[in-house]
Amino acid sequence: MTLKELLAVCDRISPFDERESWDNGGLIIGDPSAQIGRIAVALEADRRAIDSLPLGAALIVHHPLIFAPIKSLDFSKYPALLIRDLVLKDAALIAMHTNFDKHHLNRFVAQKVLGWREFTCEQFACFCEIKFSFEKIVELVGAAFGGVKSIVEPERRKIYRVAFCSGSGGGMIGEIACDILITGDLKYH
Repeated sequence: MTLKELLAVCDRISPFDERESWDNGGLIIGDPSAQIGRIAVALEADRRAIDSLPLGAALIVHHPLIFAPIKSLDFSKYPALLIRDLVLKDAALIAMHTNFDKHHLNRFVAQKVLGWREFTCEQFACFCEIKFSFEKIVELVGAAFGGVKSIVEPERRKIYRVAFCSGSGGGMIGEIACDILITGDLKYH
C-alpha cells in the first residue's frame, strides 16, 4: 500500500477537510508515493511510539506532532528530535485529530464509556437529556472515567441536559445549551 492510498482510507473514515482551521491533521511527515510496510496507531508521536516503529512504517496518531510553524530543527529539542527519528526510520506520520473527534471519538465515548443510549451530536459535543441530580452525574462520570479531576458546581442541582466533549471543551462554556459540560481537558487559564 502506498502512503497516498493509506491517506485516502483515513480520509474516507474521517474526512480531513472537516478538521478545524487551526488543526494540523492529515499528512505531517512522509512521501505520498512511498510504500508502507506496516501501520501503527498511537495517541501521539512520542518517544515510545516512534522507538517501536519498524523501518518504512506509517504512524497514525490523534494529536499532531506539529501545530505551529517550525522555525528551526534543533535536534536536541522537541519536536525536532522526534521528527529526526521519524525521518531516519523512513516513517510517515498522519494525524487524525479534530476530524476524528467529530466523526468518531465523541460518539464512541458517549456510547461505550458513558453508556448513553440516546444522544445527539453537534460538531464537537454529544448531548444527552438526563434527569439526574448533580451528585448522581458526578458519581456516574467518576465511575466511567476512574475519577473526576476537577468540578465546578452548577447553580442549580437538577440536571436535564448534559454535553460531552472528548477534547478541549473549555471554549464551549457559555456557548452551548446544557446544564453540565463534561470535557476531556481545559486550558489552565
